[in-house]
Formats: sequence, structure tokens, C-alpha cells
Amino acid sequence: MKIIIFCCFAFIVLKQLIIIANACTCLPATTEENYCGSDWAAHILPLKKEKINETEGFSKYVRYTVEILDIYKAR
Repeated sequence: MKIIIFCCFAFIVLKQLIIIANACTCLPATTEENYCGSDWAAHILPLKKEKINETEGFSKYVRYTVEILDIYKAR
């Protein structure tokens, strides 16, 4: 019985290692790449955060009220 439990445990561990090994290997974009690829960039000051369509304490959408301090890039 102990051998069966050990084999099941080993199988689960190996399966998880294979899943991790096959995960995405893409590197995250740098700040410079994000800036160059964006259409608009600004320095903002968040003033207010409100949840929209809140149901049972959970909200899928959030609306921010912000003050734009500087616009760095606009198309």
C-alpha cells in the first residue's frame, strides 16, 4: 500500500514539474519597450478609486479619477 501511495505522489510531483518546465519562457517587456510600444504615456495623480457593478463585495471593474500632471507621449 505504501508503494502505491508513493508512486501516486511521485507521479503528481513529476506531472507538476513537467507543467512548470513547459510554461512560457518569454521575458517580460522592459520599461523602454513598453514606452516605445504605447500610444499614450503620462504622469498621473490618482484622486479616487470606485468599484463599478459591485456584487457581494466583489467588483470586476474599477473606475479611477486622476489628475494628469505631465503628458510624455500623445498620438
